[in-house]
Amino acid sequence: MNNPENTPQNTRGDAGSPGEDALEALFHHVPARQRPPAEDENAIRDSLHNQWRVMSRHRRRRRFTAGFALAASVILGVYLGIGLLGEPVAPVGLEIMAAVDLHQGEAWKTTPGEDVRQLSLTDGPLLTGDVIVTQDNALVSLIWVNGESIRLNSGTRLKLVSASLLELIAGQIYIDSDPAGNAPGRRQMQGTAIPSLEIETPAGTVRHIGTQYMTRVVQQHVFVSVRDGRVAIAPGGNAAAVETVIHRGEKASVGQDKNISVSAIVTHGQDWSWVEKMAPDFVMEGRSMADLLEWVARETGRDIHYRSGAAKRMAAGTFLHGSMDLAPMRALEVVMTTSDLSYELEQEMIRIAVR
Repeated sequence: MNNPENTPQNTRGDAGSPGEDALEALFHHVPARQRPPAEDENAIRDSLHNQWRVMSRHRRRRRFTAGFALAASVILGVYLGIGLLGEPVAPVGLEIMAAVDLHQGEAWKTTPGEDVRQLSLTDGPLLTGDVIVTQDNALVSLIWVNGESIRLNSGTRLKLVSASLLELIAGQIYIDSDPAGNAPGRRQMQGTAIPSLEIETPAGTVRHIGTQYMTRVVQQHVFVSVRDGRVAIAPGGNAAAVETVIHRGEKASVGQDKNISVSAIVTHGQDWSWVEKMAPDFVMEGRSMADLLEWVARETGRDIHYRSGAAKRMAAGTFLHGSMDLAPMRALEVVMTTSDLSYELEQEMIRIAVR
């Protein structure tokens, strides 16, 4: 029987935190809200989208800081009912779930409600209930409300159910719960820590335990590949069921019969190449070469090996300046040309030596 995991994919393209205060301001002061009538919800979404368009006429690749800070001022204005609909409105249950960090190719979102609309990913913030759709030539990278990195491969449909739940309808996503220390980590929302994300799939619920992993849905089959950490899978869509835990370098396949099989995989290479293309930028200014190497290793699924103590000390004592918008291996190549260090790839290792 053919394995749906072998279905060809078409992917192409390249690729203290200042965001903490913005995230705190966005999620700390907003209490739970009642959901408005459908017509009011659509009007509120329109207002949010209009405000966002005015403030988002910049390049496609942006870090989450500005996006979330602007979104905070917009959505809190809506919550307070300050003239956006002509008169004060009731508190609403719409929450900002994510900001777009990077996207390429044809992708869009649809909004919930009676009047389902198709909108550009840059046409307003990503809210509760939105569904993101990527075409065969598209890749998308998001920053989630708690700082996690979520990346969508081509041919994916993903519903943003809540701050702790995604529904993967089709396609493939990747989650990094702490992208190389660039994210602010777990944030507080409504006075309670946001729990780790769960992914609902046709074959069950996927829950991570501090990790990097991919989840792919092909028809009624689900495939979960773990690059780092651990992932728990509850078959049948029942999070209370007995879970199967898989670890780094393992892949679980769940079929229509809900049986789980586990096999070994490599954590780098072609299967992960689309993830690397959509890596969030490395915040370079004032960071060390060792920090950059750690980021490259995490984003490529490899380990750093220093050939000598001198190389390790040099990496820790070499500080970087400026900015860049490059995929991890290209960033490493460019920075190394100005360094007294050299590197070479050896299977799962990045070996660092003094020139």
